[in-house]
Amino acid sequence: MINVDTPVSYRVSYAMGRLISRWLARKYEFESDEVPEICEPYIMVSNHQTEADQIFVALASPRPVYFVCGEHLLRNRLYGKLLKLLADPIPVEKGKSSLSAVREMIRRVRAGRCVMIFPEGRRSYHGRTLPQPEALGKFIRQAGCTLVTYRLTGGFFIQARWSRKKRRGPVKGRVVGVYASDVLKAMTPTQITEIVNRDIKADAYEEQRKLMWTYRGGDPAEGMEKYLFMCPVCGAFDRMWAKDDEFGCAVCGMEGRIDEHGFLVGTACGAKNPDTPASDCAQGTVTPDGTGTPATVSTPPVSDCAPGTAALGSADATGTPASPDTAPLPFDNTYDWTRWMEKEFDRYVEEQGDSLLFTEKAATLFEKDDNYKDVDLETCDVELYRDRMVMGDRVFRFKEIPSLTIIYSDVMFFTHGGVYYGMKGDLFHAWKCARLWQLEQGIADDPIREI
Repeated sequence: MINVDTPVSYRVSYAMGRLISRWLARKYEFESDEVPEICEPYIMVSNHQTEADQIFVALASPRPVYFVCGEHLLRNRLYGKLLKLLADPIPVEKGKSSLSAVREMIRRVRAGRCVMIFPEGRRSYHGRTLPQPEALGKFIRQAGCTLVTYRLTGGFFIQARWSRKKRRGPVKGRVVGVYASDVLKAMTPTQITEIVNRDIKADAYEEQRKLMWTYRGGDPAEGMEKYLFMCPVCGAFDRMWAKDDEFGCAVCGMEGRIDEHGFLVGTACGAKNPDTPASDCAQGTVTPDGTGTPATVSTPPVSDCAPGTAALGSADATGTPASPDTAPLPFDNTYDWTRWMEKEFDRYVEEQGDSLLFTEKAATLFEKDDNYKDVDLETCDVELYRDRMVMGDRVFRFKEIPSLTIIYSDVMFFTHGGVYYGMKGDLFHAWKCARLWQLEQGIADDPIREI
């Protein structure tokens, strides 16, 4: 059944695309084995780490595969029509149900074509592959074809989800498993899903501790402050800054950088804010008022400080007192920072109850027209409460939002009242809205539903 219904035009464009991909992949030192010859259609499943993942997968699959892509790419006036003509991708809208895309994938597989999917649907903020639900196994079993699992390593350090630029450095790919359709028929959807989760699972930082590959350029910290907006040293909200490969806190003076291996290095107290008393560093907790501006600074016991923070004046493992100027950052990776921020954010929301939590400044609400062009509706402040967003006269209750997703760290798409909205802004912290939505939906602790 090889290429039973794969048009000659697509075979040609795919072959040309692979040639171009080989040239583009040079900057990433990309290496991979290839999918072996298979006598039936297959669904290729991979973890998702960069915006260039489709290039990497195309190099791993000599046989043409069809990709799933965001519908907004097809509606782009510049290259949407060309993309549809040459690649005929399967469209899916961000922040909406993907049922129509699933049906189209099954239709193509049953017609003898091969399909490539990144089931996470979004890149990671912290380097760990997001687990998939049983529905994935049900879809693969229903398709009645071979399953090929594929795993990428190193891509997280090329381009984290908050970043709009790419670094240079190694990315490696590997075909992990090939499972024939008759083997899959004997399995339950749960078993198939477990295979996929096992085969595509990646932990970027743990892998990098062993590999220590080098990555350069790309301003890796820029955009990070809109995602990791809570200082892990003093607890301040919305006072993080980032530029090039550096980041820090404007309140306590914490400063650091993303090094050539992708790890966070720096000191808990720095020189960016020299007027901050040393007693506030590594201990103070700053709580925001309704505008997101720190209102009060309290100093809890050292035991309440961010995990991993060296208490000022405390001794290290050698018995040498830790200096405020040399105390290390609480975390050397964004996974641990994320998990800490989630707990602190959730605790703050619980403590504030029904009060105004944050005011996000000058955000723009927009819709998409038939050409997928942004149609701005309003630009104003967004008030965030535990159960709703208020923007001018519009109220978006989180329980009335069936689906929501984030692009980078400052763009959000969601559906409300049957309308597909977007929200963006230079100072917009999309993660806050997403986390409040998760809490109100009761899915904040579900790893499958992680934003």
